[in-house]
Amino acid sequence: MASHKIPSMQTPQAHRKSLGGTLASVLLVGSCALSRAEPQGEVPLAAPAPEAVGLAGAGDPYYPELGNGGYDVQHYDLAFEVDLEQDQIEAQATLDVVALQDLSVFNLDLEHLEVSAVRVRGESALFEHEGRELEIRPTKPLSEGERFTVEVTYGGRPDIAVDPGVPFVPGVGWWRTDSGVYVVSQCIGAATWFPCNDHPKDKATYSIRATVDKPFVAAANGILVEEIDRGDKRTYVFHAKDPMATYLATLNIAPFEVVVEQFDRRANEWENSRKTAADPSQLFNPAPLSKRLLL
Repeated sequence: MASHKIPSMQTPQAHRKSLGGTLASVLLVGSCALSRAEPQGEVPLAAPAPEAVGLAGAGDPYYPELGNGGYDVQHYDLAFEVDLEQDQIEAQATLDVVALQDLSVFNLDLEHLEVSAVRVRGESALFEHEGRELEIRPTKPLSEGERFTVEVTYGGRPDIAVDPGVPFVPGVGWWRTDSGVYVVSQCIGAATWFPCNDHPKDKATYSIRATVDKPFVAAANGILVEEIDRGDKRTYVFHAKDPMATYLATLNIAPFEVVVEQFDRRANEWENSRKTAADPSQLFNPAPLSKRLLL
């Protein structure tokens, strides 16, 4: 468990004892003064304002602890340094989020990995990480409707998560094999490699940046928009502009052979328009993109 502890509000017993004599003297003097004052009505103490806490679970009837409440993620910006020899990652996740209610505390899902820092609105935040729950307390509460960023710095050795919905496999998420890494997350595996609101009702867009040793190649969701040569390493940058569920996000790393295929979308659409309805599947373009990365 990694934590930057959320402080307790309990008063130490020793402190109470040390004040005992002083309080007794003050009460004695005060009672004498009150005996000479006019009787007054009892003044009720104001109740403390309740904390605005986002639920640690999205209320799914089949997976009660999956996802979280109180906010909606708009975009995930994920950056990874992957060391396959040591089977370790160093990562930074930046989330663009909208608060659906006032929030003084909220949760993200992340398991197996160690969190070293959390920032909300660019300011360091208190956090506590236990199991797959990363509880975060911003320095100032968030207001309903507020758009804010959450930055999580983390790392370690990713591993699969046991999913009761697919008992016929050992687990889901980050799979390490002899040839590399393959990520298959449905239903609960996204939290094995990035902090997220791990429920399909919270869809978001993604940017995924992965730096790997040569000759390994990284493949992720969306379009490959940049490939950066770093000597004995390469960085691959992908953008997925269509919102999707967390379990669909993937990162695969292996000595892939890359084939880039270009085609004219307009010509493809014209050809599809000539198809008959006898085979409806022929009326749809399987990949309406200007580029496809074929592995």
